[in-house]
Amino acid sequence: MKKRTAFIGAILSLIPFGQPLIIKNLIVLSSSVMIISYSEKILADSFNYDFENALQIFDKGNNKQAILKFQKILKKYPNLSSKSKSRVYLMLSMSHGYLKKHYAALGFINKAIDLDPTFGALYLDRATTKNYLGDKKGYCLDLRISMDLGFGAAEEFFNKWGCN
Repeated sequence: MKKRTAFIGAILSLIPFGQPLIIKNLIVLSSSVMIISYSEKILADSFNYDFENALQIFDKGNNKQAILKFQKILKKYPNLSSKSKSRVYLMLSMSHGYLKKHYAALGFINKAIDLDPTFGALYLDRATTKNYLGDKKGYCLDLRISMDLGFGAAEEFFNKWGCN
């Protein structure tokens, strides 16, 4: 009995030595949980900042630099959602289209549609790309898909240019 009591007493007397270690571990553990839980939000904010920056370059008409920025975004954020990645590919397609690189634009817009097949703007972009390439049948088909998905701008294209 005396040995057991002495052992328990010895263990209990060591608690003050272990307290700083326990407290530090709890602080590190709680900090790690916060970092992990907020990392997705930080990643999203960072992506949004980079994407907006690339859009500004695109809006200024500097398509070559915009292409570089959009490609850099794809490399920097490999785990983007399909929707976000689709928007980047759309902008790559549009940038290439403005540079009259329509086959490259078609490749990028096809990737965008594969990632988000329910977004009507993608089909309108592919329709205009196919129109530039002389594919009237493909243009009309994609224009109709875009209209069926409820994208209003497609109807404006249809009314202005029509399909035969």
